[in-house]
Amino acid sequence: MAIIALTGGICSGKSMVTEILQDYLPIIDADIIARGLLSEPYQDLTNTSPSIAQQAIQQVIKCFGLDILNSNKYIDRKRLRDLVFDTNQEIAQKNKTQLDAIIHPLVYQEIWQQVDKLKQTNEHIVIAIPLLRETLNNTEIEEYFDLIWVIDCDEKEQIKRCLKRDNCNPEVIEQMINLQASREERLKIADLVITNNGSIEDLKECMITNYQNLISQHD
Repeated sequence: MAIIALTGGICSGKSMVTEILQDYLPIIDADIIARGLLSEPYQDLTNTSPSIAQQAIQQVIKCFGLDILNSNKYIDRKRLRDLVFDTNQEIAQKNKTQLDAIIHPLVYQEIWQQVDKLKQTNEHIVIAIPLLRETLNNTEIEEYFDLIWVIDCDEKEQIKRCLKRDNCNPEVIEQMINLQASREERLKIADLVITNNGSIEDLKECMITNYQNLISQHD
């Protein structure tokens, strides 16, 4: 059995790779889990034990204030994003560090719960974790995962894709890239590098080959 961590920088192609692989392997997506943690409305649970999602929401409010909520008591994702990507690099880094300290432990808690369920009926599991290098040290990475698959692409291609996807200015995108681990840091931990500078068809052919290699090497 192989527990595979799939990682890569913003707009490197993680979503495309998971979409291809989901026909062959179970996928746990850290981004989906993280979004789910902040998808409920805030509740006043003074007298009850909060769910994981409510724990996250209440910690975010404690950190950033009630102004982070919209009129329907949901976390305003645009406001939160603006805080994390503030034009002042020092403020942005501080906000990101605070948010990461809230979200990442809860995301990993959910990831391992899902792994425990899936490994009962699956030989291989892929866990898509864009911020793997940023959230775990080398010892933890080696302990928790059998293989690290890194999606890699040129920075110019990253920026081009982000501009198309997010419709924000290049300065914000460069800041997003700079707040993540460097390309070199990700490549250092890779057991497999998935180069994604070409077409979707090229990527699909590459991933099917990688899947076949995985099966032949671990069965």
